[in-house]
Amino acid sequence: MRRIFIAGISGSIGQSTLSSLKHLQGLAKSSGLGKTAIKKRAAEYSLVGAALHSNWQFLLQICQEHPLESVAIADDSARQAFLQHPDKPKHILVFSQADRALSAIPCDVFVNALSGSAGLASSLLALKHAIPMLLANKESVVIGGHLMRQALTRSESRGLCFEKKQAKTAKKTATEGLGNIENQESTPRLPAVLPLDSEHAAIFSLLENKDQETINKLILTASGGPFFKRHQQNPSIEETLAHPNWKMGKKISVDSATMMNKGLEVIEAHVLFDFSYDKIDVVIHPEQAIHSLIEMKDGMCYAELGMTDMRYPIQRALTYPLRFHSSYKPFSLTSQRNLSFYECPLKQYPLFTTALNVAKMNNPAALVVMNAANQQAIELFLSRKVSFHDIPTLVEKTLAEFSFSQNSAASLDGVLALTHQTEIWLAQRYKESC
Repeated sequence: MRRIFIAGISGSIGQSTLSSLKHLQGLAKSSGLGKTAIKKRAAEYSLVGAALHSNWQFLLQICQEHPLESVAIADDSARQAFLQHPDKPKHILVFSQADRALSAIPCDVFVNALSGSAGLASSLLALKHAIPMLLANKESVVIGGHLMRQALTRSESRGLCFEKKQAKTAKKTATEGLGNIENQESTPRLPAVLPLDSEHAAIFSLLENKDQETINKLILTASGGPFFKRHQQNPSIEETLAHPNWKMGKKISVDSATMMNKGLEVIEAHVLFDFSYDKIDVVIHPEQAIHSLIEMKDGMCYAELGMTDMRYPIQRALTYPLRFHSSYKPFSLTSQRNLSFYECPLKQYPLFTTALNVAKMNNPAALVVMNAANQQAIELFLSRKVSFHDIPTLVEKTLAEFSFSQNSAASLDGVLALTHQTEIWLAQRYKESC
């Protein structure tokens, strides 16, 4: 049995994970699969915990469909409304923080789909207690990658995703017939972290069973957001959130438009896969048919192609290392009339350059300040208090003028305190400028 906890269950990644679980449970009930190992494994998934910010009605609905044992609701009034509702299961444990709800029950898989810095505490808890984590919360890697490395309980690690001896182990198991799904009866050991971002999920698949010394570099693709090749003088919130390929939350949609998202993903790839920054490239690929590539030492490239649907990497991570049947629309090569690639126009995306420059400082506190300033600037934009083009200015102003110690991000409490201080500082500077 794989007991699953989803933090951020009401967001786009959380709901896509629920959709994937529903699909797997449907496979378990399918008469067409007979008594196959796929059907047996599909029946092993059980959602036992969840966390969200305030949508307690949605959580109540999930309680009717899944055997939840522990939940977290961050908003105080929403939590009280849930506690007082007559349909709330009597046995369920209710907390204010996702990490407390996660620690209250046994769990086999933790899905971290929280937004922003709120996901770091839960990421560290999962690593500390060796709970395999399906990670969509890139901010926790950006601001706490150094802490996540420290919390990793497996000593023979290659980044957060692979063990150094993985290739040798994989070769051995393949000769024993474990590549045949019918023989895979026991639940395999999962990596410490399985990435859910489409780019990093693709890199993970491409790197499997490959010697890192044979790889020249990682190549992440970027759509360029809604304004690539059509620069807007003063884009509206609605135009900024209209991503050309993906359906995403507001914060990540703004990050995509500024390309800060791709800067954060470069940092995430560095931490997850243990590649230096000079071995991680980004190319603009508007069609987003190719999610990522790896370039080998001999100059050859391997790429992963797929639909722009998060349910694909989510199902892959949930069922890893197996591959189950999918009910989603398959990728079609003949439907791709064009595959185009461009160098990133750095002048159009100053925040992308800022993110890379800060990353190369090797100063975790600077990454915390950058991330917090970006979060606060986006909030000001979504509140219609600043313009889209003010976002990079506010981030760069904070990095230049806000005073912080390099040691201030040495612990979880330090990271969270520095995040809060940065947000307060920027909010105050905005008020003073009005």
